Order: sequence, then structure tokens, then C-alpha cells
Amino acid sequence: EFDSEWRETRRWICSTGKAQGSKEAEGDQKTPEGIYFITRHVEQRHLSETYGTRALTLDYPNWYDRRLGRTGSSIWLHGTNKPLKERDSNGCVVLENSDIDDLAQQVRILRTPVIIVDQMRWWAQSEADRLTALVLDAIQKWQDAMMGSSYDQFRQWYAPESAPSVKWWQKWSGLRQKHAIVDSQLRSEIGNVAIYRPPGAVVIMFDHHLVTAQQRVPAGRRKFFLRVDTERVEIIGESY
Repeated sequence: EFDSEWRETRRWICSTGKAQGSKEAEGDQKTPEGIYFITRHVEQRHLSETYGTRALTLDYPNWYDRRLGRTGSSIWLHGTNKPLKERDSNGCVVLENSDIDDLAQQVRILRTPVIIVDQMRWWAQSEADRLTALVLDAIQKWQDAMMGSSYDQFRQWYAPESAPSVKWWQKWSGLRQKHAIVDSQLRSEIGNVAIYRPPGAVVIMFDHHLVTAQQRVPAGRRKFFLRVDTERVEIIGESY
């Protein structure tokens, strides 16, 4: 929890992959390291005894993992009906049944980050403020370009290898023009913003809405992987 500073509220013992190091390939018995999000909550009636009372599935491999050629699947947080032992899983994070039941009450699907690292490192406040301002300014300009620019101007916010397809832009541009004729107040809004910095890329997640005078339409929960330097922010990958 955050109240002027971060405060730990729970701690549980867990077991991770039998092999040390961050996961790279299917079957290497390693637990992935990085920032992931829970995609589903699977209850006991849908599981074999291996998973205990419940499982929380993770989005490994995410876009960045796939870009680096990492493979594997079915990396979960789950319970166990066996005595918990250190480094005893095939890559999952395993907790006692009572602890996974408790943990499941603390998290939100596609919202709560699951940060798997050997050691947590915190930003200095001044660095966090600088990076946040840089990223939010870039996302505002991305919104402005999406709502009122040409494709060439919009794609400038993306790395060359990650630019949106022209076909998608043509479809969006037609929809944008159609709404502009009917309602000149069409605009883009973001909310529930979260910014993380795992190794290799900055991650920003936010709820995206398209708003007119008559309605506020959800456009999805967006996750951007960003390349950030002192002067430039560009999108190197995205998912919804």
C-alpha cells in the first residue's frame, strides 16, 4: 500500500522453479522474471489436485518476452496439496492453499502487477517524477496525433518496426471523420494510469475511452512497452 511511502501489508512463503535464473524456454523449469499481470482466476473445481485450491494465471510470455524469443506457457500462481518445498515447481509460483486463498482477495485481474525479481529496486523520487512527466507528455501527444493527425504524424510515436498498420489507420480515420461530422466534440481520454520500469522497457497501462457529447465509449485497457531516453519516448510494442 502507498501512503506517502510504500508499506508492506502481507508476506507469504512460496516455491519457484527448480532451475535458477529467468525463464527463457519451454521446459527449462525456470520462473520468469519481470512484471506480469493476472489474466484469470481459476477455482478448484476446474483444476487438478496439482494446483491446490485455486490458480491465478499470468500473462507470460508477454509482448516483450516474445520479442526476445522466450517461450513457455501456463505460468501460474497456485496452491498445492503437498508440503511446500523451496525451488520445487516447473516454473510456477506456488503457495500454501491458505495463502493463495488470502492472496486472491488482494489482487485485481489485469490491474495488480506481479513483480517477480531477485531483489526489488525502487526509483529515487526525483527520477520517478522526471520519467512520469516524460511518459505522460508523450502519451498526451500520442492521443493528440490519434485524434487529429495524419498516419505519418501518428506513426512517429512508434518505433519503425512497431508502427500500426495502414489498414487499421484507414479504418480508424474513417470512423473518426464520421463522428466529427455528427459531433465535433469527439476526444480521447485515459485513466487509471500505472507506470512500471522492468529491465529493458518502460511499461504504461491505462484505461482508454473515446468521448462524445452523448456517450463515453470504452476503447480497452491498453498496455504500451516504451523505449525511453532523455529526450525521446517511442512505443516499441502494445497490447489490449
